[in-house]
Amino acid sequence: MIDHSATRKHLGISVAGAGMIGALGVQFLLGMYINLFVSLPMHAMAPMGPMGSMSGMMRMAGASPLVMLHVLWGLGLAVGGFLLGVGTLVSHRAHLVAAAGVGFLATLVAGWAGLQFLMAGQQDAMSYTMAVGWLVAVLAYLAVARGDPAL
Repeated sequence: MIDHSATRKHLGISVAGAGMIGALGVQFLLGMYINLFVSLPMHAMAPMGPMGSMSGMMRMAGASPLVMLHVLWGLGLAVGGFLLGVGTLVSHRAHLVAAAGVGFLATLVAGWAGLQFLMAGQQDAMSYTMAVGWLVAVLAYLAVARGDPAL
């Protein structure tokens, strides 16, 4: 007898992984547009710890609605990555749990680097960290979407 509920669950996880890849694609395009066409004020935020100040973040986001959209989209990616991770835990497939976990962590690292990029005056190292985090997340969610133990 075929367990159709397990097949549907696996299909749902694969679709969610593909959705994360699409959402990361939108985030990439927003980020590249901001990088190329939006002037961000240098050192607009005075760091008050690892995450900066909320008022400084709001001033920076006010520089362009696209910056705010990029930040909010990134928060959505973090929530989506967390929910996908929970979904893979329920599936009891270790390779999917690992890939979703890597994707979630890479998304968090990219988001942290993005905040640091805004707060510290657009440092190249933070831009590079965002790009690497994005790439790792895409590859990890590709593994989730494929559902195979190996890429």
